[in-house]
Amino acid sequence: MKTTSFTEDWFSRSIPSWDIIFSSMKSPKFFLEIGSHEGRSACYMIAKAKNDIDITCIDIWEDHEVEQRFDNNIDFFISNSKNSININKIKSKSKEYLIKLLSEGHAGKFDFIYVDGSHTSQDVLYDAILALDLLKVGGFLVFDDYLWFDPKYCSNDFNDTPKPAIDAFTNIYRNRLQIIANMPLYQLYAIKIK
Repeated sequence: MKTTSFTEDWFSRSIPSWDIIFSSMKSPKFFLEIGSHEGRSACYMIAKAKNDIDITCIDIWEDHEVEQRFDNNIDFFISNSKNSININKIKSKSKEYLIKLLSEGHAGKFDFIYVDGSHTSQDVLYDAILALDLLKVGGFLVFDDYLWFDPKYCSNDFNDTPKPAIDAFTNIYRNRLQIIANMPLYQLYAIKIK
């Protein structure tokens, strides 16, 4: 019998906010996740799907055991879904694959993009800019770890965190984004308005 196997849970605290977003989406079809780890957020997307969906999951999966857990967890949720679920598992650095998606004509394709890959400011900014072009107007852009700082995983350099990049991005692109207010700030939520 198939079962799930998660060893980390950084996602559950975001479920109430995601429930609000997902309940407001009419018939989302295309999802993009930058940074998948064990697949907890992708499994949420599968479980909440109102219709057939296509999820692109990008991660480098340096740890084989983590990648195996991702595969098993996704397989379990797909096998329990009443919808047709297509998973595009991409083992790559995000910027390389995001550029590939744009070069193949996928600009404006995605209904929902979750940015949770590398946490350095430079990488987050790169992911954000490319993600905005891949997101359709009216689509949701979610950044994880907006206020994250953990000296176990990063130096004391503030640029090893997502916040400076997310702030720069939302300021520069403020005429193309609407920040969703009244949501917990551990994640930052936005809608592409033009």
